Amino acid sequence: MQGFRDVIDECGFLDLGFRGLPFTWCNNRRGSATTWLRLDRFMATNDWVMRFSAAVVDHLESTASDHKPLCLNLNPVTTPRPRSRIFRFEDMWRMDPGCEPVITKAWVPKTRGSPIDQVRIKLQRCGEELRRWSRVQFGTYHQTPKGENGTAQTGRRSRDSWLKEGDRNTKYFHSRASHRRRRNSILSVRTEAGESIQDPNLIGAQFTEYYQALFTAAPLEDVDIVLDGVQPCVTEEMNQELTCQFTEQEVISAMKQMGPLKAPGPDDNVLIAFETLYHMHNKRSGKVGSMALKLDMSKAYDRVEWSFLKQVMVRMGFHDKWISLIMECISTVSYSLLINEGLNGLIRKATLQGAIHGVSLCPRGPKITNLFFADDSLLFCRASIIECNKIQEILKTYEKASGQQLNRAKTTLFFSRNTPQATQEEIKDILGVPSIQQYEKYLGLPSLVGKEKMTCFSQIKERIWSKVKGWKEKLLSQAGREVLIKAVVQAIPTYTMNCFKLPVTLCKEIEGIIRRFWWGQNTEKRKIHWVRWEKLCSSKGEGGLGFRDIQKFNIALLAKQYWRLMYCRSSLFFKVFSAKYFPDGNIMATSTKTKGSFAWRSILKAKDLIQSGLSWRVGDGTKIPIKGSNWLLDEGHRRVLSPLTNVPHNARVAELIHGSPPTWNVHKVQNLFLPYDAEAILKIPLSSRCQEDKQFWFTTRDGKYSVRSGYRLLLQESRASQPESSRQWDPDPLWKKIWRARVPVKIRSFLWRACHESLPTKLGLYKRKVTPTPLCDLCRDHNEDGLHALWQCPSVNQTWVSAPDFSALRTSSPTSFSELTCKVIQLNSDLLLEKFAVTCWLLWHKRNQDRLKLPSEDYSQIWYRAQASLHEYLAVTSEENLEKSKPPQVRWKPSFTNYYKVNFDGAIFKESNEGGIGVVIRDKAGMVIATLSQKIRGPHTVEMVEALAARRAIVFAKEVGIDDVEFEGDSVNVIRDLNSQVSIPTPYGLIIEDAKVILHDLQRSSLSHTRRSGNSVAHALARRAHNCNSPLIWMEEVPPDITNVLLNDFLAMN
Repeated sequence: MQGFRDVIDECGFLDLGFRGLPFTWCNNRRGSATTWLRLDRFMATNDWVMRFSAAVVDHLESTASDHKPLCLNLNPVTTPRPRSRIFRFEDMWRMDPGCEPVITKAWVPKTRGSPIDQVRIKLQRCGEELRRWSRVQFGTYHQTPKGENGTAQTGRRSRDSWLKEGDRNTKYFHSRASHRRRRNSILSVRTEAGESIQDPNLIGAQFTEYYQALFTAAPLEDVDIVLDGVQPCVTEEMNQELTCQFTEQEVISAMKQMGPLKAPGPDDNVLIAFETLYHMHNKRSGKVGSMALKLDMSKAYDRVEWSFLKQVMVRMGFHDKWISLIMECISTVSYSLLINEGLNGLIRKATLQGAIHGVSLCPRGPKITNLFFADDSLLFCRASIIECNKIQEILKTYEKASGQQLNRAKTTLFFSRNTPQATQEEIKDILGVPSIQQYEKYLGLPSLVGKEKMTCFSQIKERIWSKVKGWKEKLLSQAGREVLIKAVVQAIPTYTMNCFKLPVTLCKEIEGIIRRFWWGQNTEKRKIHWVRWEKLCSSKGEGGLGFRDIQKFNIALLAKQYWRLMYCRSSLFFKVFSAKYFPDGNIMATSTKTKGSFAWRSILKAKDLIQSGLSWRVGDGTKIPIKGSNWLLDEGHRRVLSPLTNVPHNARVAELIHGSPPTWNVHKVQNLFLPYDAEAILKIPLSSRCQEDKQFWFTTRDGKYSVRSGYRLLLQESRASQPESSRQWDPDPLWKKIWRARVPVKIRSFLWRACHESLPTKLGLYKRKVTPTPLCDLCRDHNEDGLHALWQCPSVNQTWVSAPDFSALRTSSPTSFSELTCKVIQLNSDLLLEKFAVTCWLLWHKRNQDRLKLPSEDYSQIWYRAQASLHEYLAVTSEENLEKSKPPQVRWKPSFTNYYKVNFDGAIFKESNEGGIGVVIRDKAGMVIATLSQKIRGPHTVEMVEALAARRAIVFAKEVGIDDVEFEGDSVNVIRDLNSQVSIPTPYGLIIEDAKVILHDLQRSSLSHTRRSGNSVAHALARRAHNCNSPLIWMEEVPPDITNVLLNDFLAMN
């Protein structure tokens, strides 16, 4: 089968699809032995499909063979049915300056009606005005500008568009649109009676009739019974938050969350359902069996009656204003809403009454009666006639009250193994639904994973292969392939990898498909993979392309579930898994060799990653072992390296702390530890309060695990274990400069390949035994590598001689092309790298043209052509590269809300590994009350020294004796965290918590942020702390050396 796929890829074949019955072959056996397959199909190249876009394939009937004949019709007779065109916003409109005024003009006029009606009318009016404007501005799709001026205008627009979007693979997207157009046509429909209708007018009538019946409201029954099970759960605080006025920031945040490529992660229900079904599948003992009922609601989102929704929301406790808003949304028919609370309330009520018992995975585990995710529902109960009848009663009541209908043809039953066969048959007859041996999928994931794991997850490989078929490779540039791999291909297995550890073989096969697609393949054999896959998986700043190592990314995703089992203790996910696998609630103490479901064993694979990224935040030090634990804060130095032969193995960090408030025992630390360790320990900040020790994730700012940080940590550990130079993975400014160059994407990609010596030069091909000689075809004197082909060859020398910008480099002797590129960057001349890149690309293009004996430009003209091409590109794209205007200058102002204002700032002195704090207190008149300048031991981050400065400023205000004060700093994060109620488990968070506690002791206080220019006095005080050996305080004045800074603030105030 793989060989057949390879042939399809090499030829670039596409499946033409079919009309008629879906199968073309039958084995002609009876009963359950019958097999139907689609073995026969028409395939063609993309060019053929573009030429014969209307071609269709029909599956015909035959009694003479076990294969059905196929008929290819190049010009099928179809009767086009006139229909109104749905409004679609065209992207080309956005690029025209006349688009925005049209939208503004259509939106401004006021309309009557509810807010939702007003929005709908305005949107409709915008669409009409844009259509009218488009016809005048662009004409119809089949019109082109007439006359000489029109031709010139069209040519200029085409050229500009190519320069802007030349790397956007328009041929690929045009082909995709054509294929979609072939599929997006309904040629026949089958009615409920089995009759096939092909007449276009009758097809439209069938659709109209179906949806009229679907959307017609029906009288509801037994609503009070359903509402009786719904408990009020919306609090007054929730209602206040829901009904308060929307802010501009909330709207912007909501819009940014609606990314086109964003998708929700796996719901807890997936893992809980998998674990429950695994338990039922393996349950062989017990008097009473269990059963799972997978419900399928017929058009669940469409059949829910609006009046039922309104009554449920009232019962739940929603505010009238919010209910009115929701009802306006759904009644416009542009929105839909599903509330499972009615069915959930009936099940909860039956459970409390003892009529339904649910399924428990272990004696101490919670009873699971139902799992709801949108319209996908699983019910669990005992496999008994009594509970079956109760389920039947609940479903009938819910159907009458809500208007929803159960699709019994798609609803299925699953029984535990200890359920007698007679009981199974009786329950099936009562419910009228079939039973199955196992559910194939639940929420898109396999519900049971056996020994054949490759088979269970084979669909992932199939989907990836379908996205990178050979015809797409031929239409996409290498930059386009990069986007397709990152945005589509690597996203396909992500959802599954959140819950399950994919087999190593499958991961390698997927990476193999991606590699072959990236480097391309010809009709004879695959192309050369010039750069190692490990290098491609590193970030662009490290010289790679940012592709994912699938195995490592899989572990990073599973670590998110492991982290949630550590800290999300109120979730049903934690309650189910902890009851079964770690009853003491400590997942870290669980052995990775424990038995369990495949989901549980997959999650445990992430334990090593979590352990490597966890660190201790020092509170009182009673929980932290001095030896063998991560509690230091320096990157790469998180454990003590000192021998500590005289320190017991179970010694705790608390033994290194003394006094009240707690401080480090400097004498003991310096005597026990090496100077390297001692310095790192003494830099760890301590709280003045008695706080417990906490663990946090070391590589994120908020101390919480993220998939990105886990993946990066895995990559770092992998590189550290390789017997190579550690510097080869260090970030190099060269790569960032290349990817930021203002040239087309294809030229950036070319420059990246040239710096990696991954161009198909004669020397590179010779090393891979492709060519018999490494000598340059032009000079025949030297081996042709990238440097020679683009810089040193005498033939290309005439190009660079005519380029005066590079005269300074002609005397240098670089040893590689990447070294030459670095020298170009070091000259730091405007657009020099861009000119160099375009010239090299044109030289390489001429080399290839000459090799193929095709027309090419003379070497003496390439430099001038490069300049012209670059200037033309920059002229078209200059609007996209406008530098942001500098923020306005801000000056210090007295507080509007408090009598005093305290400004604080922190500074880091890298040369001495120390930090400084500056604080100034002023009154409403701008007069100085007190100032402070203090040196501290080298902090670990800028945020840490800013937090220490904030805490010291609050303490200093208390010491001075003021309690009506505004605290102002230039760190956005510190001010935001001081205002936030969210706890941060990092050492930085410990300082923030201290500051909050002290802040609450003040009678009246507030917090504000300013720019550096508005915090100049505090900044100057922090910088001068470099020369302070002890804290210095000035009352009603500032140090003489910063008087001028204070005077500038005072003059600006007046």
